[in-house]
Amino acid sequence: MKLSEIAVNAAAIEAGRWVSVAHTLPGVKFKVRGLNNADYRRLQAKLIAEIPRADRIKGLDPEIQDKINLALLIETVLTDWSGLENDDGSPLVWTKETSAHYLGNPNYSVLRAAVEWAAAVVGEDDLVEAEEAAKN
Repeated sequence: MKLSEIAVNAAAIEAGRWVSVAHTLPGVKFKVRGLNNADYRRLQAKLIAEIPRADRIKGLDPEIQDKINLALLIETVLTDWSGLENDDGSPLVWTKETSAHYLGNPNYSVLRAAVEWAAAVVGEDDLVEAEEAAKN
């Protein structure tokens, strides 16, 4: 296998870019940075360090893991969205507060999963470009 076939776009992972999630949410795009970008890793280390040592040694409770992952998505991954609407048809404007409300709500687990997927593939040029080409 050629190494170039497994290379990722590190600049897109750090800076972010628009990723279509049309396969799950038609017409929706997220502007995301990649999972494990530098800010993600810094915040993750900080949040884990705030947990008492005894609890870390035992292993993090799934609820705590979920809260940390949500904070990471909101603070360091999702930076905008397009194509989401309120029930009256008006555009749902992205803010950190709005994204926290919906990504943290179990009733919108599909939305959260789509953001996580977009963040996981943002550095894969071939996949992101294929999604865009399929849309056109």
